[in-house]
Amino acid sequence: MNKKGFTLVELVVVVAIIGVLAAILIPTMMSYIKKAKLKSANSNAKIVFNTVNSVVTDMQCEGKDVDVRSCTAVVDCTAEPDSSKKLEKAVHDALNVNGDNAGYAYWIAGEDGRYKLAQWCDVRSPASKAIVGQYPDPAKNLDELPDNFSWGVKF
Repeated sequence: MNKKGFTLVELVVVVAIIGVLAAILIPTMMSYIKKAKLKSANSNAKIVFNTVNSVVTDMQCEGKDVDVRSCTAVVDCTAEPDSSKKLEKAVHDALNVNGDNAGYAYWIAGEDGRYKLAQWCDVRSPASKAIVGQYPDPAKNLDELPDNFSWGVKF
C-alpha cells in the first residue's frame, strides 16, 4: 500500500522555516515603508517651497507689493482654501494634485526676504507618530521631528 502525503515532522519544519523568514523579512519591509513615507513627506515639502517661491515671484512681476516676511503661513490642504489668498490656494492646489487630504504645509521667510524653509506634515498637530518632511535640508529620520521644526502657529 503506497500512502502519499507529508509527515507531521515535515510540516513542522516547513512552518518553522516560514516563521524564520517572516521574522527576518517583516522588519526589513517596515523599514522600506518608513523610508518611502519620509521621502514622500520631503517631496511634499519641496513642492510647497517651489510653489511659494514661484507664486511670490509671479506676484512681484505683476507689480504687486509682496512682503514675503508676512507670508509665513500654515495651510490646511485637507480643506478648500480662501480663494482670495492666492499663495495659500496655490500651495493647496499643488499638493492636492495627488488627491484630497494632502496634509498641512508651513513656510517661513528669512530676514533677507527670501524663503528659507518649507515643511509638510500629515497631521495638524505634529506628535510622535507624525510624518514631517522639509525642504531644503530634508528630514532624515521618520521617528523624530527635524531639529529646526517650527510650525509658526500654535494649533
